[in-house]
Amino acid sequence: MTEKRQNPFEQAVEIDVEQTVNPGESDDVTGTQAEEVVDDELQGMSKAVSKAEEELVMHRDAMLRMQAEMENLRKRLLRDQEKSRKFALERVMKDLLQVRDSLERGLETGSESTTAEQFREGQTLTLKMLNKVMQDHDLELIDPAGGKV
Repeated sequence: MTEKRQNPFEQAVEIDVEQTVNPGESDDVTGTQAEEVVDDELQGMSKAVSKAEEELVMHRDAMLRMQAEMENLRKRLLRDQEKSRKFALERVMKDLLQVRDSLERGLETGSESTTAEQFREGQTLTLKMLNKVMQDHDLELIDPAGGKV
């Protein structure tokens, strides 16, 4: 005897039909019960699909919100980075202005009233001021030949 392979859904319907049908009932009742079983399973599957679609929409929305949040964070970090650079440069320039002012004061003094010794002392103090500014901002001189000065 060869048995035809059926898919599990069809087997379940036949088993349910065989179990629920009494031998004395007509074929019309058997067909109605089978349809009810199929309708119940179809409704269950429809509910499962609806629930899955709702979850899909919910997860898609969450993903889109997260992408937007990441993009906003990236833009905010770029702005903050640019502000940090600008602020750091502003501090260095402010400190260098003091050195420039010192150089200008040295040039403003009359050359007749200033001795070479006083002029050299002014240059030395200005150089010390410049070295301090560079040290405060972690700058160091490098010899063009490749070594530190």
